[in-house]
Amino acid sequence: MGKNIIICSLILILSFSLLTLSSTDLKAEQEGQITDQALILNHNNTQTRATLLDNLLGHFVLTREKINADNLKTISLSKFDYIFYLTGNNRIDTRMLAILKKFQGTICLIGPAAVNLYFPENSITIPVGNNNYIEYNEKELTLKNDISITTIKTASSQTTASDLTIETSIYHNQKEYPFIFHRENKWFIPHLDFWDSSQLIFADLLHNILQQEHRRSKKVFIRIEDIHPRSDPEKIKKLADIFISRELPFP
Repeated sequence: MGKNIIICSLILILSFSLLTLSSTDLKAEQEGQITDQALILNHNNTQTRATLLDNLLGHFVLTREKINADNLKTISLSKFDYIFYLTGNNRIDTRMLAILKKFQGTICLIGPAAVNLYFPENSITIPVGNNNYIEYNEKELTLKNDISITTIKTASSQTTASDLTIETSIYHNQKEYPFIFHRENKWFIPHLDFWDSSQLIFADLLHNILQQEHRRSKKVFIRIEDIHPRSDPEKIKKLADIFISRELPFP
């Protein structure tokens, strides 16, 4: 029974989060022609993340094009309003830097390479473990353990540029560090993992980046696992009582 409740709780959390990004392909048809265009740049070692990012952006009203950064010279950037660059740990070379400087639209730089490039004197790498959490919308969220995040020094430090806007912070050993921040037309996302809380934060901030809002949906999909003919009916009834008490309709 405990396992079923845990599974349902996780599914509820994910479902509510994803359903806030209600499908907008139909919305686009209803409200008119899509005009905004986004370019997703990736390297060979970030192709999977590029596909996941493309799927996430599909919940917004814009057209997308995905291309390997090595083939960037084959297309014109003038038609794009947004660039989402999955740098990973790859170094941003001088050619790419020159392209990014000329781009007039909004750029999302995803990965540690951008922080090291734009803030070489102020970057810091912090380990993630049990003593870390992210503060977002007055909630404390956690990331996977045994990873590290390259960001800039504490938000209260004088070495942090005054023209930065910090959207959310990560706390390590009771010290505050910017987690997602932006300056001018560039958004810096040092860490984006589609299997931890960073994906939920980024998905929510996409409304600000793309300047689009979604109508909230109260629908939720619940899947109960490990139910079979030998399951205890009383335990299933208790689970149903939980749904009823929380006013969650079910067949």
